[in-house]
Formats: sequence, structure tokens, C-alpha cells
Amino acid sequence: MSDNPFADNPFAVSTSGGNGTVPSATSGAWGGGTAGAWGSSSAPAPPAPAPAPTSSFTLPSFSKQTSTVPTGGDPRRDADLNRREAELNRREAELRRLELELRSAPGGASKKNWPKYCSCVHHDIAGEVPAAMQGTVRSGYYAYLGLIICLFWNFIGCAGYLIAEGKLSPFLWGALYMVGGIPGGWYLWYGRLYNAAIKDSAFGYGSFFLFFTTAHLVFSGWSAVGPPILNSTSHTGWWVTVQNVYGENKGLGVVYYIGAALWVLRSGMEFLDFETSVYCV
Repeated sequence: MSDNPFADNPFAVSTSGGNGTVPSATSGAWGGGTAGAWGSSSAPAPPAPAPAPTSSFTLPSFSKQTSTVPTGGDPRRDADLNRREAELNRREAELRRLELELRSAPGGASKKNWPKYCSCVHHDIAGEVPAAMQGTVRSGYYAYLGLIICLFWNFIGCAGYLIAEGKLSPFLWGALYMVGGIPGGWYLWYGRLYNAAIKDSAFGYGSFFLFFTTAHLVFSGWSAVGPPILNSTSHTGWWVTVQNVYGENKGLGVVYYIGAALWVLRSGMEFLDFETSVYCV
């Protein structure tokens, strides 16, 4: 025992354990060491967070996409629908191209189909003329066919006059009327009405009414009457038929009578066609 009364400290910490001693900090009753009563001093690692569940729902995209046929789950059916859609788009583009061609040059780029056995021009009232003007154009077409018949019969009469009387001048005039009148009637008269109806052109209608139809009416009336001036025997008109031809040759007179009746009928058709065209336009 030491002479120092303060040598023994009753509160000193002993590492040897035993009764009345404070447990070591490294192996106390509450842990804190490497192997305490409550387990290890190092806390266990927290569990890893579970992955977020993936959703099968996707937001719709509002970006501009090409138009396609909605899919129904069957690849063959989807392919057939897409093929039909492409075919419809192709036909629509083709119709638009044809419409532009008709508007730019009606009949110009189309196949020639008239007359039937010697095609020179394209003619399709049902396919090119608007429905509102088809009746008027058909009336003009029938009047043009009447002109062809009259000019051809007039040439027959003039040829008969050449054979019966031996005069060449009426025959030449009759041939000139037929050769120049048939194509001239198309391009200068009926063709004006046909193209004006397709293009809906005010200038085309004006030129048709003011110039060509008026001149055509005058020519048809002149041929129907056949006045005894300016080589009247070149027209199978009433005046020539009654005064000259029938008295000289009965058979030739009958031909001229028929021609005169055709010219009168033709003039009436021309007048009615002119009136109908004015009314419709």
C-alpha cells in the first residue's frame, strides 16, 4: 500500500473485468466493440431500391407523319390495305393530270377519233363538254352533220348539171363548196362552239355568235333560195330548181328539188341551234 492516500482511485477504469469494475469500452454490455451483445458496431447496408416498374402505355406522338392505313394486327391485311390506298392515290393523280391537260388544250393531246374511218380530230361531247352545255353542243353537231349532207347533195346536183347541160362552172363551184365547206364548217363554226363550251370562254362564245354563226346563216339561206345572181346554178335552191332546171330536165329537176328541201331544212336547224345557244349561254 502506498504512502500516498490518493494513489488508489476507486473510479479508475480497469480492463481486466471482474466484480465492481466498469466493462471495457471495446466489449461492453451495449456493444460498441467488434462483438458486443447487440451485434456488430457497423450498421448493415440498406437494401437496394427496387427498379421502377415499366409501363406499357406510351404517350401519342403528335409529330407530322405520313398517312397510312390503320393496322389491324394482320400483316397481310395491312399490306393489302396499303396497296389499295397507293392505287387510289395513283388514280387520283392520273385524273388530276388529265384534267389539267383538258383545261390547257382541249382535244389537243387526246387521240383522234372523228370521223370514225378517217380520224382527223378528237371529238367527245360526253367526256369533255360540261353536262349543262352538252345539249347545245349536240344540237350544233347535228346541224354540222346536216351541213355535210347538204354540201354533198349540192355537189351531186352540180355534177348532174355538168352531165346534162355540159357546163363546168357549176360543177367547180359545187366541188369548192364541198371541199372547203366541210373542214371550214368544223374549224370556223362548230369547232368554235365545241371549244368554247369546254373552256367556258366568253371570247369563244362571242366569236361563234357574232361572226361565224351569222355568216353560216347567210350562206345556208343563200343556198336554200338560190337567187339568179352570182352563178346561181351552183346552189340547188328553189329559184334555180323552179325556173331553170326542172323545165330543162325532169330528172335533174328532182335532184335539185331534193337539194333545195335539204337546204331549207338545214337553214331551219341552223336558226334553232343559234336560238338555243343564245338561250343557254
